[in-house]
Amino acid sequence: LYLLLINIFVLPIAIAGIDQFPGGAYEPDSFVLSLPLSQGKDILALFVGLGGFSAATSMVIVAVIALSIMIGNNLVLPLVLRTQTFKGAQYSNMSNRLLGIRRISIVVVLLLAYGYFKAVGEQYSLVSVGLISFTAIAQFAPVVLGGIFWKRATKAGALCGMLAGFGVWAYTLPLPTMVETGVIPIHFMENGPFGIGWLKPYALFGLDGTSHISQAAFWSLLFNCGIYFFVSLYTSQSPLEISQADLFVDIYKYRKGSTDYDVMRRQAKVQDIRILLNRFLGEPRGNLLLNAYENNQRIDLSRQQVAGPDLINYAETHLAGAIGAASAKIIIGSITKEEPISLEEMFKVLEQTKEIIQYSKALEKKSAELERTTMQLKEANEQLKELDRLKANFITTVTHELRTPITSIKALSRIMQETSGLPEEQKQEFLAIVVSESERLTRLINQVLDLEKIQSNQEDWTLQPIDFAEVTSLAYSGLKQLMNDRQISHSLSIRAQPLIVLGHNDRLTQVVVNLISNAIKFCKVEEGVINIRLQKTGDTAVLEVEDNGKGIPVKDQKIIFEKFTQLNDEARGKPKGSGLGLFITHSIIQKHSGNIHVESGPENGATFIVELPLLEEAGGLAE
Repeated sequence: LYLLLINIFVLPIAIAGIDQFPGGAYEPDSFVLSLPLSQGKDILALFVGLGGFSAATSMVIVAVIALSIMIGNNLVLPLVLRTQTFKGAQYSNMSNRLLGIRRISIVVVLLLAYGYFKAVGEQYSLVSVGLISFTAIAQFAPVVLGGIFWKRATKAGALCGMLAGFGVWAYTLPLPTMVETGVIPIHFMENGPFGIGWLKPYALFGLDGTSHISQAAFWSLLFNCGIYFFVSLYTSQSPLEISQADLFVDIYKYRKGSTDYDVMRRQAKVQDIRILLNRFLGEPRGNLLLNAYENNQRIDLSRQQVAGPDLINYAETHLAGAIGAASAKIIIGSITKEEPISLEEMFKVLEQTKEIIQYSKALEKKSAELERTTMQLKEANEQLKELDRLKANFITTVTHELRTPITSIKALSRIMQETSGLPEEQKQEFLAIVVSESERLTRLINQVLDLEKIQSNQEDWTLQPIDFAEVTSLAYSGLKQLMNDRQISHSLSIRAQPLIVLGHNDRLTQVVVNLISNAIKFCKVEEGVINIRLQKTGDTAVLEVEDNGKGIPVKDQKIIFEKFTQLNDEARGKPKGSGLGLFITHSIIQKHSGNIHVESGPENGATFIVELPLLEEAGGLAE
């Protein structure tokens, strides 16, 4: 919100300054004062100057205080604590020591800032100096993000990465500013150090054509991330680093306390922790934090002598907020005993880990089995649904097929019964229809019975040597008259005779009759053509029944051999029949160790091809 609000005013002032002062008569940083002065608004300029002075002063104060706290907590105080041994009452002087360190840090920071301003800063705008600073702060990003999300990172990798990043940043941004102020010779910028052109700060490694800020950010972050990554991979973590990495990366695991083993075990007296918190945070705040810990953990610290790892971590976390993480770790370390877990405990951890891994593998195996079972159940369910649909269609079809001839027989019989004096020719015609419909009923019932026999294995499948050419010829002869009556052009070509196969004479006859009957049913109405060819191919008898009907789509060429399957013809509608003929035919051929398939194209008719092993190939089956 702060950045948004100040930029609302920055843009209009910048636009007005560029418009009023073309050619760079005034520095852009001074537009806010130059604009009212150029228009004779001295009072407004006075207020702007006072506002700018107060804002700049407050920013300097906030920045210096923040830097002094960071320097005192994270640099100076840890060094002081490492050079002396603090015990008990000596902590009472730490607040005064820390305050003195911060005051000295403020003076040092102000002197350094003023020195940089006098040496370099007067040559650059505030924006340029700010961009240089932002690029420096960006060097912390890889280490911060890596520490949050990457467990494998090491302290050595983080330090090397940041040192490399800051080194490249210092070489490409602050160092060139000293060249322009005359501190370093100009040839350093133009030719690079020692005349090495690809080391020029503003064109490092030959990268030219970009702003020096973009180039510096790219190279510094590239070196920072790369060295951080590779050094972490090739260095090992200390026990403390492992513990800290687990704490930061798997933070959700520790929200309600961790039950896992720490790699390093720490112990301290509860009274020592209480003294530390009271000395550095004040007695009221220290007692408040300990009471909150007791309520959260539901324990009474007054009854405990030794503090566990949770309380130590809790105290260290809150001390870090006041004196910095490094100082808090040193102070907590001075009152704690730290030692690796014992070998027995490590074996216990490994045993638990082994059990967890085995349990996890068992769960994965069980999950995979359940997934396979689920898929099989889904497939079985789909098959059952499809079978149920086909059975429903079959019942509907069979009912219709039974009702149609029965209705015809009943109607014609009643006419002959109730009509006296019916001409003899008409009686014969009616009787012929009754016989035809009766035969139709017989075929339908036979198909249903055949299906039942095939599925229940009640059929006697004793195979004997028979001449398949003779079977085909007899079946063809029996249907010739029907084809002639329908004006269908037909032919039979037997190119080899005899063709001896091991088979069931009646069932093979049924196969040929079914195929020719299908061809009769589906060939063209007025220009029907049926060609039947039987030949020997190698050790196989091949029967082809070809018609010139509508053909069978490729997607349906496999399902036509399934139970209850009937393909709808857009021109003729749903065909007559039960949808069992081709299924029975396919089942019979399988019983004879043969094969049946169809070849067809759109509007090109269909050719059903039956392949049966000749006697030499079927001999093993006969035995």
